Amino acid sequence: MERIREVVTGSVDLDYVRQKTEAGWKLVAMEWRREIAGDEAEQPIIVEDIPCGLRVASDSSRLEEDPQERAVLVRRPGPDQRAAHTMLTIGLPVALWA
Repeated sequence: MERIREVVTGSVDLDYVRQKTEAGWKLVAMEWRREIAGDEAEQPIIVEDIPCGLRVASDSSRLEEDPQERAVLVRRPGPDQRAAHTMLTIGLPVALWA
């Protein structure tokens, strides 16, 4: 499946929608916004790295454990593996590379 996101700087007319539809695209979402009198500046979107051993859940609302990544993180034998296991047990992110 191919997806694109276009930022709209002006108004969208019916011809544009028709062109996209004829090219095989299907409109799946619309986002609206407006200025509110007295509203402070728009809050910035905070972007953070996802900790090792976690992934974004399918509903995109939270993080969940990634069993495959967590298994890979502790496969390296030796003292690093024991340290990684301890860190994962108490919930700290760990990354080990063989």
